[in-house]
Amino acid sequence: MKNEELLSGEKCAVFKGNTRTIFVDRREFEGSVYEQLEEAYKYVLAKINLGARIEGLYREDVYEIPEQAIRETLVNAIVHRSYLQPSHIQVVVFDDRVEITSPGGLPPGLTVQRMKEGYSIVRNEALANVFLYMRLFEHFGSGIPRVIEMVKSYGLREPEYIDMEVGIRVNFYRLPDEISQAADKVNLIENQEVTIITDKVTDKVTDKVGDKDGDKVNDKVFHRFKSLIISINSENLERKEIMQRMGLNHISFFIDTYLTPAINQGYVAMLYPDKPRHPKQKYYLTEKGRELLKTLQTQS
Repeated sequence: MKNEELLSGEKCAVFKGNTRTIFVDRREFEGSVYEQLEEAYKYVLAKINLGARIEGLYREDVYEIPEQAIRETLVNAIVHRSYLQPSHIQVVVFDDRVEITSPGGLPPGLTVQRMKEGYSIVRNEALANVFLYMRLFEHFGSGIPRVIEMVKSYGLREPEYIDMEVGIRVNFYRLPDEISQAADKVNLIENQEVTIITDKVTDKVTDKVGDKDGDKVNDKVFHRFKSLIISINSENLERKEIMQRMGLNHISFFIDTYLTPAINQGYVAMLYPDKPRHPKQKYYLTEKGRELLKTLQTQS
């Protein structure tokens, strides 16, 4: 039996609104597991919002949901699904969420809570070994906790994992429609351009809040700053203290996603700027950061 005949494939779709009522687009991907993974992954990225972050001379594309979180969830769906059920993995994009459903309920002894804590039971050992060899999968159960942390770092709601008995569903909740109204909602930096790119249209919004350099960030970067700034508040804090308040564990992820962008944009400063690795290094809000903190406190 050919591989294409053995595997049930992946069905992808976009619906208008938040229910399965009005189709906007639908696709079905067959072929090898790797082909299914790549096609479904590219499909999701093509249907969600894409923003641009400018740091110095470089432009970085940033999707509204972390790319790696989507990829790891698709890998899990392929590796852990039941191939005894002649059904497809379903990947559906709604206005408020991206939904990935894998056939087959949880194995005995495994619960959603235990999955979120890093416990894993591999259903398809051969596939897991192939994906492990390709460096697309880890046996150690760290995937789901890492996905949760990545998504929360974007200022998004924690992914929802649902045991449907006949399948496992993961919901990635998107930012609400305020993204298209960023000028009214964010109110961050004076003369700052926020660029939001979708598969249909590019919207440019100019905010007014006080950055004379005219730096460019997107709405997702604002949400990262928001979490960091609220955690630091009016104190001088060590890195580990900030991470504890934010509920984060991975140092490099925290530095790359939160701390460095906030410092580069002038919201946070180091107590010892000339010695970044100072053993007593702490971080505090600049005047710009304190102004944003006041805005956030007023809005709340």
